Amino acid sequence: MKEINHLYHFTDRFCVISSILLDGFKPSYTSEKFGDRNILVPMVSFMNVQLRDVGQHEVVDYGSYGIGIRRDYATEIAINPVCYVYENSIIENTIKNLHDLSIVPQIIKLAKESILDKVNSDKKILEFIKLKPEPVSAVKNLLDSISKETSSELIDSLNELATEIYENAYYQLLLSKPYKVRNKNGDTRIAYNEREWRFGYKELGYVMETDINGKKNNDFLNWKSKCKPHFSEEKYGLKISIENISHIIVKENKEKEKVLELLYQNSGKSVIDNLINSKKLCVGKLEELKDNAE
Repeated sequence: MKEINHLYHFTDRFCVISSILLDGFKPSYTSEKFGDRNILVPMVSFMNVQLRDVGQHEVVDYGSYGIGIRRDYATEIAINPVCYVYENSIIENTIKNLHDLSIVPQIIKLAKESILDKVNSDKKILEFIKLKPEPVSAVKNLLDSISKETSSELIDSLNELATEIYENAYYQLLLSKPYKVRNKNGDTRIAYNEREWRFGYKELGYVMETDINGKKNNDFLNWKSKCKPHFSEEKYGLKISIENISHIIVKENKEKEKVLELLYQNSGKSVIDNLINSKKLCVGKLEELKDNAE
């Protein structure tokens, strides 16, 4: 069986290719929608497709520029294939319930800081804090069982347990994607065809469109309005050595010359020429690389 042994990251700007070669891939928040919940997920994204399926009117069309890496190497640095979920599937419902679980540490912290002394058998936590949408019954029952009579040690233990469960489940959200999505024009497409892989950033957290009270989240709106990449700090860069890059895709021949000049400066002419001559590195326009693909 023929395998697709490379992952590709595509863009519509040549300057992004130069930046990746110099400083590595930089993460951004990407919009996802699970059921009726909109969310921003931090990542660097790749596609495990054949080059023949790239381009206008093809499976993947994110621009005329790209960087390819070897799939085996991707698994060594924790780049993972995503899990595609369809509407009302078990996994999609689990992801939606993950939001309810994330509420527990937030509410317990808020309760301890400001309202716990008012909470008793007659006045429950969720009468002081109105959540939208209403949490699942297991979360509601847990929160409503806490009062000013509950020992501080037990409250801290519950908070620690809920936080750990949430953090362990967090990568499920980072690595999940709807089977069908809508593009900016409102057209439906099958995202599953892209065979997406991701490098996720747990430390950056995800951003929900609404807060725990159901109000619009200003952070969501702010990130949506910012130009990508959203994180340019060196500590977030995903740097890949030239020996592990398999393809550099450009739009024009003059851009190929610029790429080669940059590679010569960074790694030395003999190193780059050896990689190209041994076909470990391919630099060129998409159509040329399609013709030479195995």
